[in-house]
Amino acid sequence: MDHILIKWTQEEKWDVYPIRAMVNTAVGFRLLTEPGAIDDVRGTIELFTWKDSEPPAPAEVLDIGKARILETKRARLASAGLRDEGDVMTESLECSPNEE
Repeated sequence: MDHILIKWTQEEKWDVYPIRAMVNTAVGFRLLTEPGAIDDVRGTIELFTWKDSEPPAPAEVLDIGKARILETKRARLASAGLRDEGDVMTESLECSPNEE
């Protein structure tokens, strides 16, 4: 379990990163070494290094695990998010029956 599933706070986007991308190394170390630590950390906002040339950005911690499994969860969350956005867009574009 060396990867982390996060949701960026600034946008409706989810990502999977190695735990070492977490700026707070004490929390990262705890996630790696203490079974059940995710229960205390899940839902908290932490800073993550997402690109070497950019400052760290805040994201909500969702889960830890193997990269492949977390990527599946990320894809499911992203798909649900897009579907929800699509529903909102469709509802806002519906016209009354008399409009043409």
